[in-house]
Amino acid sequence: MLDNGDSILFIQGDKIMLIDCGTKSKGSTVVDYLKSIGITKIDVLIGTHPHDDHMGGMAEVINNFQIGTLYTPDTSNNNITTSWYLEFLDAVDEKNINWIYPKVGDRFNLGEATVQILAPNSNEYESLNNYSIVTKITYGAVNILSMGDAEKLSEDEILENGLNVQAQIIKAGHHGSNTSSSEKFIDSVNPQYALISAKKGNTYNHPIKSVMELFEKKNIKVYRTDETGTIIMTTDGTNITFDKDPGDYLSGAELN
Repeated sequence: MLDNGDSILFIQGDKIMLIDCGTKSKGSTVVDYLKSIGITKIDVLIGTHPHDDHMGGMAEVINNFQIGTLYTPDTSNNNITTSWYLEFLDAVDEKNINWIYPKVGDRFNLGEATVQILAPNSNEYESLNNYSIVTKITYGAVNILSMGDAEKLSEDEILENGLNVQAQIIKAGHHGSNTSSSEKFIDSVNPQYALISAKKGNTYNHPIKSVMELFEKKNIKVYRTDETGTIIMTTDGTNITFDKDPGDYLSGAELN
């Protein structure tokens, strides 16, 4: 997970899934890391929603690796014309990638793991954040919830649709912003661990104090890229280990 923007890599056996690619300026960082660990093909590439800090590096990744299937939300009615997005479209066209707009309830396998789509649950939103593809990854008895930048509106839709969100690990929505991680939703997930992707010194002061207080009240251990940089989590389907120590519950503003 990058400390600037979101990029989350899942490896199960010989299968690879990458969720988001960080900013356009960090695309080469993602590519270099993937190459350094011997990756040549990405079986599943997910762009959660078309914001630069999540999908800006997509073109760089697509141009450097063989891509199996690409998943993004359908934001075709939003007339996105930013330069990085146009470069992404060109890269997809040039390599003729299998591109899917997933629907809630869709499932696919990643080796022996299963990936389920939990959001977006509506076709149109005012905020691009709520188009975020939310995934639940299950391997053995371990569940991981990856929220993208899904806000409380999306969280409420997920719960209203009766989707099972229980997971030991949650990648907190929107970098620990108070637009996400409602207490009702966190209670439904009931995680042991929360991952927060935020840049140290970011101008938004992510993660926000109220979210960190909520995680502390719920005794959820937090792992934060603004404190430790890249975080590696390993599981055998039962046990969960991290290569870093848990972080503290300071807000971004207090940490800075």
